Amino acid sequence: MRKILAATALGGALLSGALLSTGTASAFTNGESPTAVFLGHVHALGFQGGANGDRDLVSVGYTTCHAVETGSSVASVQHLAEITLTPKGFSVSDADAFVTYSIADLCPHAG
Repeated sequence: MRKILAATALGGALLSGALLSTGTASAFTNGESPTAVFLGHVHALGFQGGANGDRDLVSVGYTTCHAVETGSSVASVQHLAEITLTPKGFSVSDADAFVTYSIADLCPHAG
């Protein structure tokens, strides 16, 4: 079952410092907040809030942004997401999309 635990595991892995410098940019649409757009994207992938609801998802999204903003390459963050999330039932494309949406929706200035 796809739950926040998978995303939380990604957040923990990102915080462990195993990462390294580029970003991607995009913007939110229709006047929605960046957080609302991000949650719409990751919910569509099957990520769901756990005990702390969507706050956990948003926290992991911002942790992903911080990793890129502080020098990690998008490719290295995506690789970490893949090895963290695929054993929990997510596809490689879901893991990559989580990272892409985190950056594009929550920190489009990264990179």
